[in-house]
Amino acid sequence: AMTPPSHSAMSFPRTGRCGGGICIIVAKSLVEHLSFRVLSESPFEAVEVNLSLRNSSVCFVCVYRPPSSAKTGSTDALFFDAFSDLLQRYNDRTGGLVLVGDFNVHFEDATNSAAHRLRTIFNDFSLSQMVVEPTHTRGHTLDLLVVRESDNLLRSFRVLDIALSDHCAVFFQLSLPVPKLAKRTVLSRHLKKVNTEQLYGDVSAAVLRLLDS
Repeated sequence: AMTPPSHSAMSFPRTGRCGGGICIIVAKSLVEHLSFRVLSESPFEAVEVNLSLRNSSVCFVCVYRPPSSAKTGSTDALFFDAFSDLLQRYNDRTGGLVLVGDFNVHFEDATNSAAHRLRTIFNDFSLSQMVVEPTHTRGHTLDLLVVRESDNLLRSFRVLDIALSDHCAVFFQLSLPVPKLAKRTVLSRHLKKVNTEQLYGDVSAAVLRLLDS
């Protein structure tokens, strides 16, 4: 219901229990340029989306990190260790790298130990977190946009409350080549050159033939 006709939804639900999961909505015109891979299920969820256009490629990593919970055994320490291991995979990767998602860390809080640890990890991998305003109704910056400093991909971004949930949406634009459009042949008639008297006669004759048959 939330997917327009021009787009397709790729769903990667959490297995074993309700909640969580990642859904990616893409334009159908880009599907042939994309590949998807589930990266992790514990202690966070991540899906890798690779976009290849002409001579350029960008890897998007969509992350959902559930809140720490004694019930599930999820802790900040487990998350940061696993997340560092994940980033290590992309350390020498060519092409662009963009990380997005709900990290469930109060990134705006300079005194928050989890936020400090996450900032340190980003710095260690030469990554920049761009969102500085609240993305949640309670005033916290939970949803992040992270890019590699050397890629020079990011053109603009903004945080906008579109009233769909208690989280805001983070919109951003990248500098990427436009995919080639599929060639198609269109046949049309030059209306100004149509002989209206001959057209009237042809239509009248066709109607008479139908009535006589």
